[in-house]
Amino acid sequence: MEDNSSEDEMDDTPASSFVSNALSKSKLTQTDAHMTIVGLLEKVSVATEFESCGAKIKHIIKMMWHKRPRSYANATEKLRFPYERLDTNSPASTAESDQELKKKQALERQARVMAQFQQQQQNFLSSQGAFDWGDDEDLSDLESETAADAETKTWKYPSGTCILCQEETNDSRLFGTFALIQDSGILRLTDVQDRDWIREALRTPVSLDRSIDHVRPFGVAGENRVMVKKLDSSGGEVITEKIGLSKGFSSKNTLRGPVTTGCGHIMHYACFEVYCSAIQRRHSQQVARNHPE
Repeated sequence: MEDNSSEDEMDDTPASSFVSNALSKSKLTQTDAHMTIVGLLEKVSVATEFESCGAKIKHIIKMMWHKRPRSYANATEKLRFPYERLDTNSPASTAESDQELKKKQALERQARVMAQFQQQQQNFLSSQGAFDWGDDEDLSDLESETAADAETKTWKYPSGTCILCQEETNDSRLFGTFALIQDSGILRLTDVQDRDWIREALRTPVSLDRSIDHVRPFGVAGENRVMVKKLDSSGGEVITEKIGLSKGFSSKNTLRGPVTTGCGHIMHYACFEVYCSAIQRRHSQQVARNHPE
């Protein structure tokens, strides 16, 4: 606070002192009450929506007390700040009082939240009191069935060993797997006007998770082999297999869209950040080299 005046100085123009004006000058507020600046600070300090401003308000009134202790005592005689008296506080007691104040405010907030929760619970129970829940026996049977279903685990979140630090992945650290999402034209629509592609779609196995190496190349791609009869030097007939070009798929029936590919490795997110930063540092030393990563 830029106020170099003191209470001991004989100053006939108190308007030049901001602290003096803040402690003595009052103004009519919207509540039809005269209030000084220090009185307004007292109102703000006890308001719950301005709890974050408590440290700044305490610093301001402490500076006022240092500048004009007698005027401050007269102006704050009827005011009740949520702090201890400034003229009796030592640095140690100030720190202790701040901790006690924070604990008190935390307990008050917790009490308000618990009271609000209890009120909401009471309102819910009162609104559901007239609802017919049926027989208790049916409810007990339903609860037993639900408990039995809850114990059955049909799926487990993927986990394993981090590829970088070689530690097991669990809920304690964020982890994931690698994936590349890009736009591709690998997706295609079957041309319903072409009998060859219709035949390939009909012959597609029900499950593509099983190996079909014994029939590869599959479908139209494998229909490029023809048997050719030739005569050898002795005049005998020789049948040979000739492999030609396969029938291509029309580019008009391709469907562009997002395709995700991944390697299946698992890595911690923190390890991934370390890995990326190491690559960036290595690339900055060899800017002419395109690193495989």
